[in-house]
Amino acid sequence: MGNWRSEIGILWPMSEQLAIDGGPKVRELPYPPWPVLGEEDVEAVAEVLRSGKLTQLTGGAVTAFEESLRAALDARARGQVGASSH
Repeated sequence: MGNWRSEIGILWPMSEQLAIDGGPKVRELPYPPWPVLGEEDVEAVAEVLRSGKLTQLTGGAVTAFEESLRAALDARARGQVGASSH
């Protein structure tokens, strides 16, 4: 069995065979559904659609979304959240 070192220095054990070739699976359970949207998300989108203000020029929803995304991602993403709205 070999090993592989990731870009951040973690040593991962590796099988000699890939799972597709009969080696061990990396993941036994299926991935959860994505994206996970709640009723609040659906209502927020519906509110913007009902307003008719769908662009950066006619409404503030895009700016509000970008600002909340920056805050959620914290300082690591400041200045890196791009959109074609500017």
